Amino acid sequence: MNAILFAFLLFFTSISVNKQITAMEAVVANPGTADHQTMLKICFGDHFDIKGITEGVHKLKAAVLRVTDVYEAAMPAGVKAKTSDGGTAAATIRFGPDFYDGKKTSDDGRIGTLLHEASHYVMGTWDYFTKPDKKPIQKTEYNKDPSANLSGYMPADYHDLKAGGFTGMHTNADSWKSFGFYALHGRPHNNMDPSTMRKVP
Repeated sequence: MNAILFAFLLFFTSISVNKQITAMEAVVANPGTADHQTMLKICFGDHFDIKGITEGVHKLKAAVLRVTDVYEAAMPAGVKAKTSDGGTAAATIRFGPDFYDGKKTSDDGRIGTLLHEASHYVMGTWDYFTKPDKKPIQKTEYNKDPSANLSGYMPADYHDLKAGGFTGMHTNADSWKSFGFYALHGRPHNNMDPSTMRKVP
């Protein structure tokens, strides 16, 4: 694939993300229905912050993402994309080879990755948190002692993070990946199945 093909694939992925954002808008516009309450609790926990979620959806709707590298060949294996300076005017996103590799990332995987990174970009969301107080931390801090911290990725500690009355799940990037999928497809994301849990995202 060349740069033009990468750009086209990224463009078509963004169209799908926009469909998910529109579906999320419909949920936060009418959050009190039984179906929407169930969805919000599955994605953000029983004590979800509807104000924070609604503000996040509106930020995603209004965002124009600045991509500084459509294809960063040197990105580490297993890392599909990276956002720098999330939540600031200097925010940028870069995409690596694994984002485009159909053997490593499905279409839904690309859509979810872009929405996950967009939440970093516009809201300054996080991937890692302390345990038990659930304060956001950098990956380097998480890696010092994963057993003392939580990874907010769906196939990792997502369910542990949203448990116990935590109201800040909208600050976790994968919550938006989960919400976008559920809002559009009417069912939880495949990675929400506890049987697929793994410790390292």
